[in-house]
Amino acid sequence: MSLIDTSGLEPFADLIKEIYGDLAKPGVQNVGIALSAVLGLGVTLMWPIMWANERAKIALENNLEAYKDRLKDVPPEQITVAPPEIAMPILEKMGYVTNDELKNLYIELLAKASIKDLNNQAHPSFVNIINNLSPDEAKLIQYFIPEDRIPFIKVRLNLSNNKGGIDIENPVVIVPNLSLAFPENLGAYISNLVGVGLLQIKEGTYLTDETNYIPHMEYFESQKPNYDVIYQAVEKDSNAYEAEKGLIQVTKLGHMFFNAVYP
Repeated sequence: MSLIDTSGLEPFADLIKEIYGDLAKPGVQNVGIALSAVLGLGVTLMWPIMWANERAKIALENNLEAYKDRLKDVPPEQITVAPPEIAMPILEKMGYVTNDELKNLYIELLAKASIKDLNNQAHPSFVNIINNLSPDEAKLIQYFIPEDRIPFIKVRLNLSNNKGGIDIENPVVIVPNLSLAFPENLGAYISNLVGVGLLQIKEGTYLTDETNYIPHMEYFESQKPNYDVIYQAVEKDSNAYEAEKGLIQVTKLGHMFFNAVYP
């Protein structure tokens, strides 16, 4: 059985040993190589402070252990130095990110930045994108990955006397079998994912298979009594409510982001 080569880690040996306990553990050498550009920088000065706080210590240890486990089966020759502009802000998060959905995104992005054949997928802007996601939005992204295009409708209230109309629900997205903590925020989540550049809303462009919109139209019909109550004081056209089909599409940046943050 060959020994694991820990040469090259000497400048950081004490710090790495404090984190992992044993330099010869599977994956520790890979971590040392990947993080060599940042282990001696200011970000690691915060770690002793985190270790003094029990909750931060647990989060930091768990996240660093998960990162080690992600790299342990990667051949050492495939490990590269993670760019500091990606590694440093992620390592700063390690002491307080505990949500599994968000933690996994950070760790996978850092891992991709640490692997030679994959680090072209790890764009520095992706750290900020994750920073701006809620746990629900991280779940929602996983739903969009295999779908690429998601049908939606917007509901318009048509005013009387040719005064035009106003959008009263936009977008209406039906997401089956996805357990969100705050499902009432789904529209806001979609807007945020559009805002960070992962999705684009295409009004007036829709899927030709009408069956994709059956649950949306059923929802629309079920809500008409509620619309009548909410907008009872509004002078409406005879065709008071109208549902317009559209689709939400993953952008090129979105596809690149998905490849960077999921195994």
